[in-house]
Amino acid sequence: MGAITDYFRATTDAAIVTVLERADGTPLVGGPHPAFDGVEAKGVDPDVVLGRLIAAVRDTLADLPAADVPAVAARWAAGSEELPHADAEDLHPLGEALSALAHRARSADEDLYCLVCP
Repeated sequence: MGAITDYFRATTDAAIVTVLERADGTPLVGGPHPAFDGVEAKGVDPDVVLGRLIAAVRDTLADLPAADVPAVAARWAAGSEELPHADAEDLHPLGEALSALAHRARSADEDLYCLVCP
């Protein structure tokens, strides 16, 4: 069983701390009323698979044409020892979702974040 990994956008670090300190059961990402706009990506480790989601990566993901997502997913699947059973078809929806999230973050002048819960 892999870690629960949520990628999301937020205005500031302080906004994230405020939500985490509330501990009122509101899901960070997903569900009917999440605290943040994001993507659930169980087992996708940010340090190993995606690296740090800094502004340059956010903008690269945001600029990724939809037609290029299948090729990126294929390269991602081929080079991933951490996801040995994933193939391009498995990773394609996640690639699309992360690209869309990055686009929304950039449009709102927000950064991307990742929360990992083992």
